[in-house]
Formats: sequence, structure tokens, C-alpha cells
Amino acid sequence: MLLWNHAGTDPVRAAEALIKIEAREARLLGLDMPTKVAVTDPDGGIPLETIRRVMERVDRQRAEVDVTPEPAPLPLDHRRQ
Repeated sequence: MLLWNHAGTDPVRAAEALIKIEAREARLLGLDMPTKVAVTDPDGGIPLETIRRVMERVDRQRAEVDVTPEPAPLPLDHRRQ
């Protein structure tokens, strides 16, 4: 609030300070975290053990989800022939 009150006397300095505060807040909240992380060996390849762990995790997640399709509901006015 002090910066906001003194913005009229030195708006450039106040703007710089506010930008620094917002950048710090973004870092603290993790908003500037990378969205993609690559796990590679020094040659640029993905280690086989990493692939195995990822596939095991995918398999466990699939096992927890029931993907059995349900039959379509019959219409209310169906007639037997």
C-alpha cells in the first residue's frame, strides 16, 4: 500500500517495485514452473527403467478405472415383436 500511495510522486519506481513483487509472488506460487520435463540420459535417450516405471503406472491407473461399456438404454416406448 505504501508503494501505491507514493506512485504519484515516482510512478516509474513504483511500477518497478510492483513488478518485482508480482514476480516474487509468481515464483512462490509456482506459476513459473516448467510445463514439460524431459527425463533423458546424457545421449538424449530415455532410460529403459524410466519407461518401465511409467508403463507400470499407466497400467495401475487403467486397472483402477472400469472401462466396460454399458449397454444402451432401451427406449421407453419399445414394443416387442
